[in-house]
Amino acid sequence: MNYIGERCVVCNNVFDENSDVVVCPECGAPHHRECYMKENRCGFFLSHIGGVKWERTVTRNAEPEISRTGENYYTEEETAAENAFHEERFNITEDEYLFSAKFLGYNPNEDIGGATIKEAADFVKSNKVYYIPIFKRMKDMGKKISFNILSLLFPQVFFANRKMWGWALISSALSVILSIPAALMIVIDDGMQNGYQEFTSILTDFLMNNRSVITAITDICSFFEFGIRILFCLFGNSLYYRFVLKNLKKFRKIGISDEKTLSQAGGVSFLNILGIIAINFFMAMFCFFMVIAFLHFSVLFISG
Repeated sequence: MNYIGERCVVCNNVFDENSDVVVCPECGAPHHRECYMKENRCGFFLSHIGGVKWERTVTRNAEPEISRTGENYYTEEETAAENAFHEERFNITEDEYLFSAKFLGYNPNEDIGGATIKEAADFVKSNKVYYIPIFKRMKDMGKKISFNILSLLFPQVFFANRKMWGWALISSALSVILSIPAALMIVIDDGMQNGYQEFTSILTDFLMNNRSVITAITDICSFFEFGIRILFCLFGNSLYYRFVLKNLKKFRKIGISDEKTLSQAGGVSFLNILGIIAINFFMAMFCFFMVIAFLHFSVLFISG
């Protein structure tokens, strides 16, 4: 096809009769071959999601070759050349390349640290538009820091939702432990009015007499809890990236790579969110009463 006078969608320079032009088989956008290889994807890829096709801007005197159905089409030589280019450059067929729009224009067979983008997308399943570019940057640039608002506000919910139970339990335990001094302050402010009077009358006096110390400890714990949330916010995606790669390598070792299995193993789980909320509640109640009991018997022992 003749693209003289049109502009490359990457560098915006005009094609002339000497330009080596390659065309995206999905949207029809023309590129200099060098620009296409440099970008490693179509320069018009953001429009693929909405199904938008590239349109000519230069009016032709000679009409393009027309098929019997009245539609424009590539010659056999052009089609073969495009297929050969994609297979050589990306190691994928034309059909696989068209399917790559599902992966935001990235090559689905590209390695991101021991797994392909396709495998990672299948495992992530939900919100891959957010995670896949982050994973690729982490692999290409070696950066571990990114921003995740959910892991800042509710780190245990983020980890549990993504099936990272180890980190979910660690973050939940840290949150409960660091919130105990604040819970003791609530008990002091309530004056032990909720059924603890008889059991902890001596403890009540001890807590009231040491209110300033407990307040200082509460502030320190709040500071550390905020710091931990910041760390989870900045490194939560990196931890998830490592979790994804670890699981994908395990599946690859046993020969499993189908989308259904990877999606079931990864993705998100609302039941996990309910589970971590319940665990966090019972963990908080257990730790609180254990601390109350420990302080109570400690005060009794010290007072003789």
